[in-house]
Amino acid sequence: MIIANATPLIYLHRIGQLELLHQLFTQVTIPEEVARELQRGQHGEATIPELPWIRVMSVQHRSTVDVLAQDLDQGEAEVLALALEHAADQMIIDDALARTAATLLHIPCIGTLGILITCKTRGLIPTVKAPLDAMIAAGLWIAPALYEQVLHKLGEL
Repeated sequence: MIIANATPLIYLHRIGQLELLHQLFTQVTIPEEVARELQRGQHGEATIPELPWIRVMSVQHRSTVDVLAQDLDQGEAEVLALALEHAADQMIIDDALARTAATLLHIPCIGTLGILITCKTRGLIPTVKAPLDAMIAAGLWIAPALYEQVLHKLGEL
């Protein structure tokens, strides 16, 4: 099971590449709070439509969410709680603190940049630079050193 947070979905949607997740994972699960975030949109953009390959699930152990939400936002807390409940294969999440929590809880995770790299290595996109630049233009923050390091390693700089 692959469980995603809102930010990677939002930025892939903003650049018209949300379908890449479907090509990589067939099905993606999101908790109810993430579904609400996707319906609200962040900056007045069109919300992400309901798609048959994105499944919404309820977190059963709300006490886990309550503990995690002391340090994370509600969506991230629900992603982690759902991943724990279902022994997720992987989480798609960008927030550094949430990724640290996932590591401590032994939940594999990948971020938006990792999704793009995986798509390139599988031949789904020709470059990482073009979609990454589009995401940055759409508001995604990537540390400049990481941006240069990844593109250099991929031979795109």
